[in-house]
Amino acid sequence: MKISIFGMGRVGSSIAAALVSEQLCKTLVLVDLNRDLARAEAMDLHHAACVGGSPMRILGGDVTDSADSDIVIVTASVSLPPGVTDRNHYATGNGALMRKLLPEIARRSPSSILLMLSNPMDVLTSYALEVTGFPWERVIGSGTLLDTARWRAAISDYTGVHSNDIRAYILGEHGPHMVPLVSSVNLAGELADDVGYQRELARRSMEEGVEVFRIRGYTNHAIARAAAMIVGAIVHDSRQTMPVSVWSDGYAGIDGVCLSLPCVIGRSGVQRILHPALSDDEREQLRSSAESIRATLALCRGG
Repeated sequence: MKISIFGMGRVGSSIAAALVSEQLCKTLVLVDLNRDLARAEAMDLHHAACVGGSPMRILGGDVTDSADSDIVIVTASVSLPPGVTDRNHYATGNGALMRKLLPEIARRSPSSILLMLSNPMDVLTSYALEVTGFPWERVIGSGTLLDTARWRAAISDYTGVHSNDIRAYILGEHGPHMVPLVSSVNLAGELADDVGYQRELARRSMEEGVEVFRIRGYTNHAIARAAAMIVGAIVHDSRQTMPVSVWSDGYAGIDGVCLSLPCVIGRSGVQRILHPALSDDEREQLRSSAESIRATLALCRGG
């Protein structure tokens, strides 16, 4: 198993550390425009691997070193202007960046699974399909996996039920148009009957990431853990279901964009998309979420 990560900012370096900690590959390639930074990260992580006696090969390189990767993780991004926090401001600059980067990645690792984390994530996942020509099953965005985990943790705290026994999903756009499926929150088979409060718990949990970003100026640890969870499902072919951004298959009447849906993840990428029941309100919210992604995708293409 060979994995390459493009972008050695806080998110990329945290993902690399998570992959090393869980020993999810034999070879790990770190790529950044700042070649010295990638090399230093690789050296530090190699030293960390040595502590546990791991045989992993870790190197800082460039796109040529990433050739024949099984999984490619993209966190590379332009910077936001000072004081700007809206992810959609990345659309034009990152669209231009991906037009240069992704075709080269696809050329050198044509059989890889592409995991997109750069923002706006759903938009760039959709765009990655266009510019790489990869089949949709092998282009995955990190989606609302982390948002869903936060919500399940909040429900667990409120109900006293372990989060492993809770089935609740946030779908749609990773951003202001996320859609918590409050109508189908399930506690070990028992439907939650406090829909209004579940909606409030979802609202609070969705704001937590924004709060961390407001205070620190970035988030990294949690999203790195979420990315490692997706990678682990691919590496181990665990067929775990998680809400990730994927090309819509017509669910709720939506097509033409990537957005988060419950997907079964295994060695070949997305193996199945599941279709949970929706209330009429949730269906309309999901369609609005898709339209938001579609509008920003136009900016990405024209950047």
